[in-house]
Amino acid sequence: MASPEAVKLFEKYKVLSGIELHSRYEIYLEQYAKNINIEALASIQMVKKTVSAAVIKYSGILAQTIHRLKMVTASASVHKKLLK
Repeated sequence: MASPEAVKLFEKYKVLSGIELHSRYEIYLEQYAKNINIEALASIQMVKKTVSAAVIKYSGILAQTIHRLKMVTASASVHKKLLK
């Protein structure tokens, strides 16, 4: 949008001047950055509420399984690696 070719084209047909084109370009970049930031914050919030809770629950299940396997003298090495 702000390439020299685009500026020449817009100016040739008197659609936008170079300054107007660069101004719009900066506005679009600012909007894009704002949208990316909003999506990133929403993703972080989703992970904290859903994925973290699932990981904590699964960790508890693994810990219980390790404890039970130790009680019957079975190997729990795979479970320990997963828990770590």
